[in-house]
Parts: sequence; structure tokens; C-alpha cells
Amino acid sequence: MEGVTLTNLGNVHQKAGRLAHAVKAHTESLAIAEEVGNTIGVAAALGHLAETDRRARPGEGSAAADAPPSSTGST
Repeated sequence: MEGVTLTNLGNVHQKAGRLAHAVKAHTESLAIAEEVGNTIGVAAALGHLAETDRRARPGEGSAAADAPPSSTGST
């Protein structure tokens, strides 16, 4: 239950823009999930950490991810 609470707390911090606090809460949630063998909790915590990282870097990589692959060969 503590891991779920930390996840929720991390989500609140993330939405409020307190990203360092969000990372701390999600990291603690990840540690608990790993300790008890909760693979779904591990996956959720990693996903939340990735989303927090993405929000910390607005615009970085988003255009590249949506762009079609470039052609490197000449025809």
C-alpha cells in the first residue's frame, strides 16, 4: 500500500511541476515494488519516472519521434 501512496504522491508532484519531488516519490515506489516482487508496480514506477523525465525536457525529441525516417542513401 505504501508504494501506491508514493505513486499517487509522485503524480501530484508531477502535475504541480515539482519534478524533483515526483522523481523522489516514484523512485521510492520503485524500490518498494522491487523489494516485494511486484512486477506491475515496477513497470508502473518506471513509466512514471519516464513521464517525469519527459516533462522535464519539453520539446526534446518529440519532433524527432514523430518525423518519418530520413533517407541516407542517394537514388
